Amino acid sequence: MNITIIEDELEILNGIRSSLEDERKWRVHAYDNAEEALVGIKRIRPEIIITDIVLPKLSGLDLIVQCKANEYQPKIVVISSYSSFEYAQRSLKLGAIDYLLKPIDVQELAGKIDSLAELVRREARHSLQSRDQSRMTQMGIAFLREKFMLGLCMKKTPLQELIYHRLQMWGLTWLCEKSFVALLFDCKEPLQPLSERELDLRNFAVHNIVAETLEGFRDTVLLKNVLQQWVIITADDEQAVLRSITRSLAQYQRMKPVIGISDRMHAFESISQAYEQAAQAFRQAGMLREQTWCYYCDLQADSAFDDRLAGQVAVMAEAIRDGDAEAIDRGVKTVVRAFALAEECLGWKEVVHSCFAWLIDLHAELSAMLSKNFNHAPVELWKSIDACQFLTDLEVTISGHLQDIAASVSSSGHHFIIERTKKMLEERFGEEVIQQKIAEELQIHPVWLSQLFKKETGRNFLDYLTEVRMEKGKALLRDSNYKIYEIANIVGYQDIQYFGKLFKKWTGVTPKEYRYGK
Repeated sequence: MNITIIEDELEILNGIRSSLEDERKWRVHAYDNAEEALVGIKRIRPEIIITDIVLPKLSGLDLIVQCKANEYQPKIVVISSYSSFEYAQRSLKLGAIDYLLKPIDVQELAGKIDSLAELVRREARHSLQSRDQSRMTQMGIAFLREKFMLGLCMKKTPLQELIYHRLQMWGLTWLCEKSFVALLFDCKEPLQPLSERELDLRNFAVHNIVAETLEGFRDTVLLKNVLQQWVIITADDEQAVLRSITRSLAQYQRMKPVIGISDRMHAFESISQAYEQAAQAFRQAGMLREQTWCYYCDLQADSAFDDRLAGQVAVMAEAIRDGDAEAIDRGVKTVVRAFALAEECLGWKEVVHSCFAWLIDLHAELSAMLSKNFNHAPVELWKSIDACQFLTDLEVTISGHLQDIAASVSSSGHHFIIERTKKMLEERFGEEVIQQKIAEELQIHPVWLSQLFKKETGRNFLDYLTEVRMEKGKALLRDSNYKIYEIANIVGYQDIQYFGKLFKKWTGVTPKEYRYGK
């Protein structure tokens, strides 16, 4: 327990301090002026303050006024050389517990402090019990409200008088008055599996962060379903809710949530429908690597894939025969997303197996179309597909396999994608050429572009770009009047020294030597 003493007579100050420290082992902080004492009190917030009234500058009574606050009410004992009733009355009005006259009997004072210390301990225990009781009450209320709301999510419930009264009790009548959206989310699993204790701690932290974040939204409720996934029903701006929880989880836990979002509903009876839509969108979002939000309305747009799936084998076989890389990539995405969105799909493994079965049919179609035997179920392909964890990985793996087949059967002997890539490099050699940007324009994965470029040309992407730039630079050095630094800029290098070093490495001579034929 902390006790602060303020007394400008050092003999009295030291006497009080020694008595309290020696006998009770309390933490005693002694000051001979109110100004320094006030700083210490605000920092330490002692439970008990003993102060003289008459002090050099700031009086003890003024000190009492300045140090007390709503959340801080220390026990105060006033000591004084004056027996003035006015001083005593004002001290008690300001909240002092006792008023003692000098000379002080330190043993009597210590006894009073003992009593005050016991009072402080009793009040602390009572406050703790009250807080615990209040917290348990709040937890009970939250549990009942959550159970009620989850019941509405699980089955369609018409709005009845009893239901409306319960919504009033829980402060949820906005569900009847405003349109709302359901969100279902969880955090992406870490690379290393978590123990049960670690998982509980993670879920506890996530729940607290999200609950605190949602306090800034008026018409929003947070729930947890039986699968320990979080559910949010909100009539607020769902984009603002999404951004807030995503930002908070990234900032405090470095977590990336997977989120499914329903359509906006306009009737109370649609709560269960909104929940189911959010769950379907959540399953789709969990199959994506980078994208973490998935709207149910996007699934509806993609559901047309099912209608085209039946004829997709023949369409894909023609694209492979023609070496049409864009059509292959498009078709693969069509097929993979169709399997992922199928109502009968039970999970990720079923998506993988469905894709592999489709590839077997495609291999058979290619064998018949091209009069060439294809391995219907290559083991390495199966291993690669089975190792995929996200839709994008699955699409890249399958597309890469089919692009390889297209390259092997192309009548021209030139790969469609690589020819386009070369042309783009030859047209943009003077720009900042980024492999990922070119891959995005070609609508293929940059890793697959890199691998295919190396396979088809025998060189990597950067070496080929450097060759194009060096050849353009050589032509300009011989056939133009541009200065060397201008030529460096023209072919894509801002640093003339780096250009010169690279040019010599490539040609064996410096740009100046090459220009003058040395």
